[in-house]
Amino acid sequence: MPRLTDPFHVLPEAQRHELMHDTVMAIFGPAVGQAFWDQMEPLLTDTRRQPGDAEEPEKNFWRGRWRIYEAE
Repeated sequence: MPRLTDPFHVLPEAQRHELMHDTVMAIFGPAVGQAFWDQMEPLLTDTRRQPGDAEEPEKNFWRGRWRIYEAE
C-alpha cells in the first residue's frame, strides 16, 4: 500500500509556519503560547545537520528508528 501524502508537508513553508503558530496559540493561549513560540520558532527554522545525515530528512533513520541528535 503506498504511503499517503502528509497534508502538512504539502503546504508551502509560510503557511506551515503560520499553522504551527496558530496551533501553539490555540493550545496554550496568548500569554503562555507566545512565550513557548519564542522558544520554539528558532528550532523550526534551523537548517543545521549532523555529520553523516542525508540531505533528505526521510533517509535519516537507522534500523527503522529516526536518528535523533542534539544540535551542535
